[in-house]
Amino acid sequence: MTQLRSEALHIASKLPKGNETRRKILASLKEARGGEWKNTIQGDKMRARWDDYGTLLIEEMPGKPVKRKVRRNQFSTQWALRSQRFNPSGPVLILNIVEDANLRPSMSYDQAVAAMHHALDMAADKLRSEAVRLQEKYPDGSYQTPDVVDTILKKMNWPQGVGSEDTVSFLEVEPKDYKSVTFGGRDFGGTAEWDTFTFSSEDMKDEWMAQMEGMRATYSSTSKGAARKLFKLLKANPDAVKRMDVDQFKKFLDQSKVGYRYNPTVWR
Repeated sequence: MTQLRSEALHIASKLPKGNETRRKILASLKEARGGEWKNTIQGDKMRARWDDYGTLLIEEMPGKPVKRKVRRNQFSTQWALRSQRFNPSGPVLILNIVEDANLRPSMSYDQAVAAMHHALDMAADKLRSEAVRLQEKYPDGSYQTPDVVDTILKKMNWPQGVGSEDTVSFLEVEPKDYKSVTFGGRDFGGTAEWDTFTFSSEDMKDEWMAQMEGMRATYSSTSKGAARKLFKLLKANPDAVKRMDVDQFKKFLDQSKVGYRYNPTVWR
């Protein structure tokens, strides 16, 4: 999520002010702000993470011996929520679906995915039951009938259409004990994550933009490989850059062959 946001902001910064594509990118970034993983279930064989907005990611852990390719499956009910296809929409909230899935750290990847499919089937049953109840209670109301609910579910290819599985390199999966690293020097600070890093110096602060739009000029990684390299360097020695100023830190990145780029605020 963070890497995609950084790349989107970089693209927007290159477009002219008033450009329609730039406007849409900024609008989507503003809407998605805060949609980070809020909950995690971690085991030896799988990890499940989800946010408060309708998305859950299940990842297969590389394990030992290390699997070079691992699976991950992202489930999303955001479309069903934003389009207001269901009324009421409680059964399709990802928090309620995860609760019904009863995911546990001891599960394998396949078991966790199967548990989500079962919970999605339960959500569909709840939608149908609620439609029957509301139709009986409010025969002249605006709630969907069970037939309408079934039609919507069929169009969405529920539950298969809610999940999307792909295969990725094991390098794209954060280690089991993963935690981002906060770092800083004499006049700069930032955060190093597994697939991205960002940092900024004191002279790059723009308090008005930070308060009004939640954005400020930053430096960020140019690739996931660069991010992983800095992450490993700082995880091994979190205080390695503590006495550096921002120019010395950038020289350190250059010497370590860690790629980074400048991202101005898109209004500059």
